[in-house]
Formats: sequence, C-alpha cells, structure tokens
Amino acid sequence: MSKYTSDQPITEPTNDEFNRAVFATDFIKIISNFKDTESYVIGLYGKWGSGKTSTINLILKQLASKNDIYSISINAWALGGDHEIILWDILNQISTKLTDKKAKTKRARFGHLLKKVSKAELPFDLSSEIPLDSSTKNNMNSSSGKILNTVSYLGQILSSSDNISLARNRIESYIKNKKIIVFIDDLDRLPGKQIINILRSINTIADYGGISYVLPIDIQYVSSAVEEQLPFGQSGSEFIEKVIQLPIDLPTLTQEKIDHVLFDKINILLIEHKITLSEDEIQRFQRLYFELNKYIKSPRDINKIINVLRFRMPISNTEINIVDLIILEIIRLFDKRFYEIIKTHRDLLINHIHIPSVKYRLDSHNKKRTIDADKLDINSDQKEILQQLFPAFDALYTNTNFSNKDTLRKLKRIADENYFDLFFASLDSEINVSNKQILEIVQLSDTPCSYVNKWHIFF
Repeated sequence: MSKYTSDQPITEPTNDEFNRAVFATDFIKIISNFKDTESYVIGLYGKWGSGKTSTINLILKQLASKNDIYSISINAWALGGDHEIILWDILNQISTKLTDKKAKTKRARFGHLLKKVSKAELPFDLSSEIPLDSSTKNNMNSSSGKILNTVSYLGQILSSSDNISLARNRIESYIKNKKIIVFIDDLDRLPGKQIINILRSINTIADYGGISYVLPIDIQYVSSAVEEQLPFGQSGSEFIEKVIQLPIDLPTLTQEKIDHVLFDKINILLIEHKITLSEDEIQRFQRLYFELNKYIKSPRDINKIINVLRFRMPISNTEINIVDLIILEIIRLFDKRFYEIIKTHRDLLINHIHIPSVKYRLDSHNKKRTIDADKLDINSDQKEILQQLFPAFDALYTNTNFSNKDTLRKLKRIADENYFDLFFASLDSEINVSNKQILEIVQLSDTPCSYVNKWHIFF
C-alpha cells in the first residue's frame, strides 16, 4: 500500500506528474545562451503550491550533467531570511563549486575566501574569530585577542564605494569563463523587510560577470509584502521590476491536467481498497466533481485531498457511500462554511416531502421547508450540489420525483437518514461511530447487547 503524499517538492523526473521537465529543459536553453560575462536576475513566477520548488529541482537535476554551468541553491526561509548569511552562503558555495575546497573554519570563511574574492582592506585582522550567529556575547578566541565581528562586514566591503570596483574585478577573475546560476527559493515565505534586504544584497553583486540569480516567487505576495515596507505611494511591483530583468511565468497547470492527475490518484486508492464503483456512481461522481473542481488549482490541493481520503477510505469502506464521502471531503477541505451548512441542516436535506406531486407541493409542511431552503446562504453552484446530493432537497425545486428511499439506503448515501450522521462522525465519538468498528467490539465482548444498545446501531 502506498504511503501518504508528502507536500515536499519532487526531486526526480520519474515523479513529474505535470510534465515540468519540458519547461526545465526550455529554461536551461535560455540560461545556456547567456554570455559568460552577462548577469541577470530572473523571476520565476508561480502561485503558492504551483510547483515552483519542484520545477527548480528538475532544473538542478539537468544542470548537474552540464560542465559549463555551475548551479547553487539557497533556501532563504531555511536561513532565517538573514540577507547577510544568505550573501555569505552564496559566496561560500561559489568558492566550494569552483575550487572543490570547502571553508571549514570561521577564519577561513572571512580570510581565505575574501582574500580570493575581493582583496579589499578589512576593518579587522584576518585572524579574528567571528560568531556567525551574530551573537552579541563576547565569544572571542582567547589566544587571538582580536575583536569579534559579524558577517555584516562582508556586505559593507562589497558595497563600499572604495572597494566595489576592485571586488568586482576579483570576483570576475575568480569565476573566469564560467557561468554560475544561483537559485534563491522561498523568498515568498518571508516578510517584506527581509525580502527587500535580500533583493538589495543581490543587486549589490548581481552584475558581477557570470553570476545570475533565479528567484521563484509568488509575485503578487512579494509585491504586496515589499510595498508595505516602502514609503507611501511607492509601488511594490515597480520595486521588483527594477531588480528582475527577466520575468518568466511558470506554465499554468490546466484544470484538465489537474483533474486528470486527481482522478488517477483516486483510482489508485479505490484499487488499493478493492472498491468498485458502478457506472452510475462514476457518472454521479463526475457530475458532482465538476461543480467543485474550481477549488482545486494546484498539486498541493491534490495532495490534501488524497491524504484525507487515504485516511478515511479504510475506515469508511463498506460503511458509507464512497462517492458521497469524496465529495464531502473536498467540500470540507476547501469550503468550511458550506460544509457546516450541510452538517447543521440534516432535517431540511434528508426529509422527503409529504407527497411528491406538484399539486401538493405547497401544503403547509412543504411550503415551510421550501422557505427554509431559500434562506440558506448558498450560491447557485452550492445549491446545485445539494440538489445532486440530496434528492429530497432537489424535490423542493423540481418537478421530478425523488429517488427511492430504499435505493438511498442500499447505496449508503448521505441522503439517507440512517447514514447521514456517519459522514460527520469523529473518530472519538461514541455516537455514530463506525458500524465496522462496533461489530468488531461486539464480537470481542462478553456482553454484546450492552454495546448495541449504547450506540443505537441501525442495521
């Protein structure tokens, strides 16, 4: 049996359900055409959950086989959003990539690397020990007797008007004729102030020949977060445009593709649990689903649904109608208010009208139910879903007869009075607990009648 679906991004092409590898190949063609001395900041735009990190991983996978491009990956959120640490990490990885030597000590980090990269005059002796956590505590090496400093000096050096020209020449000489692509992920998890500091740090060294940056971001969030930190009247999107020279949109996932992937995953679950749907039930599911698929827009949304169903199906199989279960769980995940309306209007939704005839539709009982139904705070799409789920509700608005009550019970539909509550039963509930679980308890009990009476089981 397969495991729960993690929300972690994919790393292997074999897991590429949305054909992102094609985009990754095209993206690499773009950066391969950059001249060795050119530098760009590339914005890779996509909504949260749309697969930006997965796409980056597929690009990195392909770049690993190329000898003329060096790739570096930084997770801004994992590094706490500290622009100084991020700047240091970028240059440290460049050193490691190009020399196959990793700076192991704080002294090496600020001495050996900076001597190679900038040859700038430092405001402290190169033998100083430096706390990378920017601690204010006096944590110096007693043998050196030197004053401690933080990584902020690195940014000061590279941005200094006296040293920037020399630093640029040294870095370009260090890189020589190589292309370096730096991917900075998860910027759109950070607050605006940190985003601005990181973008300004990138801008400080972005035009060094051979180094380009790729920023996968939700552009709407980043623009809004940045704008909150700017003086009144300044635009966050204009700020971003000044930093990013090459904006690229992640290919939009079509609803057809999202639906196809979700259906495949649901089908796998049904096979795992040996659940077979009749042709009528399959068609009913499709009609209901296409009233709801507007909620499902990303791989992350699909993972949520599949994980919930992977948990619910083993418990609910043979207990309640699987189609109704799937539809109700989609509603619960993406429209809590609508879910609560269904849950709290049991009688309105499942009680059949007295006489299924237009002539008698407006007797006092049925008229009151129609008025109550009209008072529900639902839109036309939600009303259509309720009519499909609950034949008794549908009968209030149509001239068609409702489904046979025996059929609803046989199919264990949510519209049947004996099964409605089971769809909303919590795992720790004594009432409406799974019939299957109760039967197992009864079989193990010396006094089965007491359990049966306690839970009011309907057989």
